[in-house]
Amino acid sequence: MLHEYLTENDFVQNPADHCVYTRETENEKVIMIIWVNYLIIAASDEKALKAVKEMLTAKFKMKDMGKLKHFLGIDFYQSDNCVRMSQKKYVEKILERFDMQDCKPRATPCEQKLNYTDDAEMMTDVRKYREVVGSLIYLTTCTRPDLSFVVSKLSQYFTELTEKQWATVKHVLRYLRGTIEKELCYKKCDDEKLALQAYSDADWAADVTDRCSTTGYCVSLNKNGPLISWKNKKCDDEKLALQAYSDADWAADVTDRRSTTGYCVSLNKNGPLISWKNKKQPTVALSTCEAEYMVLAATLQVHPFGVA
Repeated sequence: MLHEYLTENDFVQNPADHCVYTRETENEKVIMIIWVNYLIIAASDEKALKAVKEMLTAKFKMKDMGKLKHFLGIDFYQSDNCVRMSQKKYVEKILERFDMQDCKPRATPCEQKLNYTDDAEMMTDVRKYREVVGSLIYLTTCTRPDLSFVVSKLSQYFTELTEKQWATVKHVLRYLRGTIEKELCYKKCDDEKLALQAYSDADWAADVTDRCSTTGYCVSLNKNGPLISWKNKKCDDEKLALQAYSDADWAADVTDRRSTTGYCVSLNKNGPLISWKNKKQPTVALSTCEAEYMVLAATLQVHPFGVA
């Protein structure tokens, strides 16, 4: 019912997020976010905001909660030229829940290299680890992009946990203790036009266990603006593993009856080629089997880690 009513009043549903509706004219712009039975309305001026509220109350029984102050664990602070988003209270609850409220602060989210081996002592309370990481995932998603890398790393381990992973978790909590006041700040920019700025990077084959790379990106509305989107994820769709294919056409050259060797190599089954070659064999093969052995030998001389 709400969707039909909004579309009848010239609101357009966002194709990427169906909970977001917008209405834009030459003189005004309204953005509406719907979450279960809560609505957040942002308008270009008070007149447009009042008109939307009257439109909604004419159809539905609603209560005006005033300016946005708290929503889904996020505190909002609004001024004339700035909107700040903070999860200080949420961080305090995390620290108290896991008895880290009086811990010694750390200046960095984690150590520079996080390589976990199987020789460490196994962790007994696996549930506690999962609860902490789950809380950190929500924190990272909402307001703390500085935790993206380490939380992405920790979320890869939910079975067969060791004390080393738990030490990293406590390192993160100590970092939160020292940076509890950090927040996102969105300021009004009159001297710079809005233009999406995106930055991305990857650490090639950095995971020593499976040699998967980690993808990271962040997006802001302008060069100096705050982040509006960020992500850090392990590229684990397919592990890096050399795949080599070879073949030979036995005695195909009618002039000297020599065969032709051909091979290609990629980093995984569906990945792009990183090496390839096609060359006539130096000697005449007496059978198809011998020609195939020769091409296998040529492939293994260059790529000795496997042939398909």
